[in-house]
Amino acid sequence: MEKGILGYIINKAKENEIERIKAQFIPSQKNKPIEEFLPNCGFQKDGDYWIYQSKTQFTIPDFLMVSVE
Repeated sequence: MEKGILGYIINKAKENEIERIKAQFIPSQKNKPIEEFLPNCGFQKDGDYWIYQSKTQFTIPDFLMVSVE
């Protein structure tokens, strides 16, 4: 599900010609899974942030379909 939501965000950023998406991971017990999620989705560590270059290809898994109504 998270990849579907992230894919939607990335596609909207590309449509709006946004070149970079910046995320900050703040370690806690509750959000521990995101520490692996960001690099697995193409984000690169840059200081205290994770950066996604919109030119990077991101594929929403075939079994997910995200729509906004």
